[in-house]
Amino acid sequence: MRLRTRPTCPWRNWANAKAEFTDQHYGQPRLYRKNEYPCIDCHARGKVRHLCDHDPVEGWKNAPWHCCLSCNGNGLGSRKHFMVAANAVLKRYQKDLQVWRKQQRILRKLSPAERRYILG
Repeated sequence: MRLRTRPTCPWRNWANAKAEFTDQHYGQPRLYRKNEYPCIDCHARGKVRHLCDHDPVEGWKNAPWHCCLSCNGNGLGSRKHFMVAANAVLKRYQKDLQVWRKQQRILRKLSPAERRYILG
């Protein structure tokens, strides 16, 4: 059994989540207005690289950039696509939290000697 540390919630609020979907990939934090959401396909960049342009030797270095078809190059996506992606992250967090809580319940039932043996 691999013991885990307590998982942390990915965001404090939805504004933080919007900024994180942009920031985690390209480092430019952006403040979104209330009804603006980042494009998930291009990570709010407005441009993407196609898989057919990938070079087996050079990789993505010489691949051209194409305008994102989801957001038409402006970096803003729909609320629906953003919520689907954000809920997937939150479900992963909930699942990790359930596993952690289950491990803690099991550890509480063990004697101190058994805990020392498992924890090393």
